[in-house]
Amino acid sequence: MRIDTWFKSDIGRVRRSNQDTVGCFPELALFVVADGMGGRAQGEVASRMAVETFRELLENTPVAGNDAQPKDSTFWRSLLGRRSQGESAGDLAVLRSTAEAANRKIFEAGRRSAEISEVAAPSMGTTVVALRCDLVRRQASWVHVGDSRLYRMRGGQLRLMTADHTVFGEAFRQQSEVPTDLRHTNQLVQALGIDLRVEVAGSSAALEPDDLFLLCSDGISGMVPATTILADLSRPVTLAERGQLLLQHALDAGGRDNASLLLVHVLDP
Repeated sequence: MRIDTWFKSDIGRVRRSNQDTVGCFPELALFVVADGMGGRAQGEVASRMAVETFRELLENTPVAGNDAQPKDSTFWRSLLGRRSQGESAGDLAVLRSTAEAANRKIFEAGRRSAEISEVAAPSMGTTVVALRCDLVRRQASWVHVGDSRLYRMRGGQLRLMTADHTVFGEAFRQQSEVPTDLRHTNQLVQALGIDLRVEVAGSSAALEPDDLFLLCSDGISGMVPATTILADLSRPVTLAERGQLLLQHALDAGGRDNASLLLVHVLDP
């Protein structure tokens, strides 16, 4: 198996700044989208910190399918605590712990910023969705906090793999299927950096050839109906052309938010 990728982040039609950050790291088999919270002055800083934390910490784990020890195994033992025998450092547990570490870093940075600015509460927050693909074991693992989403196209079918941390998404937290047309709302119940504790949702599934993953901020999924996402990703054109179509549909729908997407296509060698 091998991976093809394409990504882009657009400011949209309305926002004055882009608070989204996209991290595409094929060498780490790691893919991340973070959406800084628009109502918070340092959302762009928070989203960048989230992506940088994933990159920095996952650099200390084996690249997909490599059983070599992390560069700093003591660090990872302290971060993860006890792991079951044979558990890979590149699995769901590491992604969860990395998201928790990013949350702590952003929360502490927000608290320091609040003290300097003499405001009542920290002002940094971001959503995040992160995917890691183990091509040797043929397994995908992902985590998310907030309403940035992960979709998977397989066999002509579109599936939403994440249930938003929102009033609507909570109803599907323990369900095996999440409706692809899950309604968006700005009423988040979880985000990185808002509290010292955070609930990180995540899961794993087998990888199959021709799987196509879409990681996106709500500037895409909140503007483009699931039927259009399916149609765009099904087009018999290049990955870049499919991504551009999807982005253009978000902009044509009003572009009311920053729009970021990352496509990850799993291919046979």
